Amino acid sequence: MEWQLIEIAPKDGTNVLVWAAPAHGLLGFIALAAYDQDAGWCVDELREATHWMPLPTPPAIQPDK
Repeated sequence: MEWQLIEIAPKDGTNVLVWAAPAHGLLGFIALAAYDQDAGWCVDELREATHWMPLPTPPAIQPDK
């Protein structure tokens, strides 16, 4: 999986990983996010999401015996 520009991320409510770039002396970070039609990519009040990637496949979980 490669990081892609946020402009081409799905805007249908799908959860994805987003990268919020460093700003205002704060470190960048990765977050789980979904696009909201009214609010956009809400990840932080001071930073904007710049890149995204699909979520990895979750691990297989064995049922309790």
